[in-house]
Amino acid sequence: MVTEMGDGPLRALLIEDDPDDYVLARDILADLPGSQIQLEWAPDFDAGRAALARCEHDVYLIDFRLGKGNGLDLLREAVRHDCHAAMILVTGEGDRDLGLKALKEGAADYLVKGRFDAADLERSIRYAVRQRRQADELERKVERRTEELKRANAALRSSEERYRLVVEGATGFAIMTLDLQGRVTGWNTGAQRLLGYTEEEISGWHFSRFFIAEDLAAGKPDNELTSAHDGERGDDDNWLVRKDGSRFWASGATTALFDESGDLRGFAKIVRDVSDRKHAEDALREVDRRKDEFLATLAHELRNPLGALANGLHLLRLAEENDVDSADVLVMSQRQLGHLVRLVDDLLDISRLNQGKIELRRKHVELATIVQSAMETSRSLLERAGHEPHVRLPAHPIMLYVDPVRLSQVLVNLLNNAAKFTPTGGQIWLTAELESDDLWPVSIQVRDTGIGMPPEMLPRVFDMFMQVELSPSRAQGGLGIGLSLVKNLVEMHGGAVEARSAGPGRGSEFTVRLPRATAIGLEQSTPSDDGKNATVARPRRVLVVDDQPDAAKTLAALLAHLGHEVRIAHDGSAALETAADFRPQVVLLDIGLPGMDGHEVARQLRRRPELAGALLIALTGWGQDDDRRRSHAAGFDAHLVKPVDFAALQALLAHRAV
Repeated sequence: MVTEMGDGPLRALLIEDDPDDYVLARDILADLPGSQIQLEWAPDFDAGRAALARCEHDVYLIDFRLGKGNGLDLLREAVRHDCHAAMILVTGEGDRDLGLKALKEGAADYLVKGRFDAADLERSIRYAVRQRRQADELERKVERRTEELKRANAALRSSEERYRLVVEGATGFAIMTLDLQGRVTGWNTGAQRLLGYTEEEISGWHFSRFFIAEDLAAGKPDNELTSAHDGERGDDDNWLVRKDGSRFWASGATTALFDESGDLRGFAKIVRDVSDRKHAEDALREVDRRKDEFLATLAHELRNPLGALANGLHLLRLAEENDVDSADVLVMSQRQLGHLVRLVDDLLDISRLNQGKIELRRKHVELATIVQSAMETSRSLLERAGHEPHVRLPAHPIMLYVDPVRLSQVLVNLLNNAAKFTPTGGQIWLTAELESDDLWPVSIQVRDTGIGMPPEMLPRVFDMFMQVELSPSRAQGGLGIGLSLVKNLVEMHGGAVEARSAGPGRGSEFTVRLPRATAIGLEQSTPSDDGKNATVARPRRVLVVDDQPDAAKTLAALLAHLGHEVRIAHDGSAALETAADFRPQVVLLDIGLPGMDGHEVARQLRRRPELAGALLIALTGWGQDDDRRRSHAAGFDAHLVKPVDFAALQALLAHRAV
């Protein structure tokens, strides 16, 4: 910050290669009574350049002719080093044009050798320091727009030339002055950099030249000047157009300029480019919009199966009176429950992916096995929609090194997506082939005759919560996360996925490309047991612990129906007390119990010798990898997620000998 005269000694540096001129300047200042100016000396061009780089002085008196360079060169050096001290050019030539050049390069004043005395020198230094201080203040305050500009204008209105000199320092902003009609009269370097016009090109043009057609039609330029004239805060946020035709989002302010008599003499307008901020705000609004759409879609998706389940429960309640076929109701309820479970699983998978908590369990497996699994999972949806699926695989087996569950999930999501967005009776193809691509030789396509996609949707179709806009009559449900899951899971396998469509109404095609398994160490995988041949468990003593009475009661009824002896407890203390008398062989234990949680109950059960061989199964709504690790550490033998896969529970009961 430049020292103000009267606040203490002011350091001045004379850059002068003539020692006699230095002595003369020193003696002139010595004649001033009570002078607070401390004059120092840099004897040549290089010393002056080094001093400007350090910028330790309040004011610099720079000789024009300095041997290997000149004073204008040093003024440019000051700008390059961002030195904001006051600059005065001292010349022996008395050339007014040279003085004007110095002003344009950032000098506050210029003096002619032999034509100034002590008073002139002091006055010039005072003026230069004052102007430098005002320029510094304006640069700090320019972002505070109108009020700051009005205060700076009060100090600048005595001289248009001095005003232009000050605003030249604000290179990060476009600052222009306008006459009463709005024509450009002044233009700083920041305006040239931002809008592309030189001062000579734009001088005399109306400032509406920078406005887009929509704002011109709405009369926005005239409204800005009217508001500024009336003393209103002229905050101007709108699109502006550069010389090359490109647009940017501008934030600025317009204020009126008055002369010493208080008469309006024009306007000053400050503009800066805030396009990055605008794009960020637009992106946040788009994310917020898509979040609202997602929540509305989620509510819709949940209400559909819940409504069907509620109706089914009413039918079962009235079954005896109305002779309703409860078997159909049960099939429907199971189907809707499966839909709810898939929704929750997709949401959890997205959360795990975002947190990097999904781990692939890779093994060597034949592609045909994965395709068969995916087709079986999607078959009911395809049949309900009346679609005809076509599967075509290469004649020779294709071995992959993948997580078969996750890759099957990829294909199921693509098949379900095709089924939902293809009109009834459509065609869906799942084909696979080997290509010559060295990186991704295995290619799997899912193609349909569905509604297709417009070209602008293709780059965004894998974005989270993104869905093709449909009319309400064509809405097919879904949360807009299935394809995002597909992309993430495929990339985790080292592959890639892309979408194609010839346009609306012309179907879609999704292609998954994967690396092929190497022949080294290849093991032929065996088809997994689908549970149909699972051994039936012999009757056991089972303790069900759950704080939700309905959940505990229905699970106990199912187990009792299979011949097991079942007891129920609703909290940890009751579970420990019941276990002491009942001595269960199997404990189905909820984790989120009131008071003592399931982990602590499991630890205490494991300490009891009479229960050392009991099978402890965590039955909980928490299914993250960390949750499974915690339950294992607490002593559980298995971890099942609600709603329980009853076939998996039966397999556990049958497999574990107690």
